[in-house]
Amino acid sequence: MTTPVSISGSWVAIPTPMHEDGSINYDEFRRLVDFQAANGSSAVLICGSAGEVSMLDPEERREVIRRTAAYADGKIHAFYGTTCATTAATVDLTRFAEDHGAAGVVLTVPAYSLPPQTAIFDFLVTVAAATELAVAVYNNPMRVHRNIEPETIAAFHREASNFVADKEAVADASQISRVIELTGGELSVLACDNPGYGLLPTAVALADGMANITGNLHPRELAYLSDTANVTGDLAHWRQRQIAMLPLMRACYGMPNPVAVKAGLELLGFAVGGPRLPLQRLHGGLLDELKQLVTDYRLGETYDRRP
Repeated sequence: MTTPVSISGSWVAIPTPMHEDGSINYDEFRRLVDFQAANGSSAVLICGSAGEVSMLDPEERREVIRRTAAYADGKIHAFYGTTCATTAATVDLTRFAEDHGAAGVVLTVPAYSLPPQTAIFDFLVTVAAATELAVAVYNNPMRVHRNIEPETIAAFHREASNFVADKEAVADASQISRVIELTGGELSVLACDNPGYGLLPTAVALADGMANITGNLHPRELAYLSDTANVTGDLAHWRQRQIAMLPLMRACYGMPNPVAVKAGLELLGFAVGGPRLPLQRLHGGLLDELKQLVTDYRLGETYDRRP
């Protein structure tokens, strides 16, 4: 049996570092894992949208798992996005992740298929039944054009004992509270750090932690903001620090993942390279704004990082 995973705190979706020729930079991948492990993050999410998963070929996805899961083991929980175009391919990749030491996997609704809720449920149950790994769901209707309804999440929770967490990337606090209600508070829920949703204080107060991308650049602060004890312990202080983080959060979400995050990491001296086409490097005024934010937040000094 796999080791149970505690679902709380800051779960940082990290990018896939690349050399200038577009190949994956595994040495830098390990440095990113170490950076998160050393600065209070609870888990890293690998091969998600921030990891350019749609631009990685099947063998690259396997090689990322092969080269990073064992390395992360004992340092930090590493969860991998394993959703593919078909259920069979998703099961195969999930089993591969299990065989190579992943802490868990993250499932989304397969893109472009637009399945009904009953089919989403069947997909999730089929994959979860094929593994003993911890399974998390990433509900991101903006990207896949399907919302996983709270009733579907609750049904999956009743069916799959290894379903451990639901990340809700939605601008609807009532949906988060409905998931918690329908699962009796037994399922861990992760909020999203996208400030465009406008509900971070409510979402984090309801949730068990935060899945985020801003933690790539300021992991210690996101670890603080993701700790629900800090919300309930001193809400005024938490709110003050959360408001102070809004400019950096907005910058991270100002372009599609992982454009701004990769640019910010390069400003901190991480050789992550640019994103693959059709995405492009951050440039012009947006890059200038991000440089100023890195200076304003003293990120180089805080983490002893230099470009």
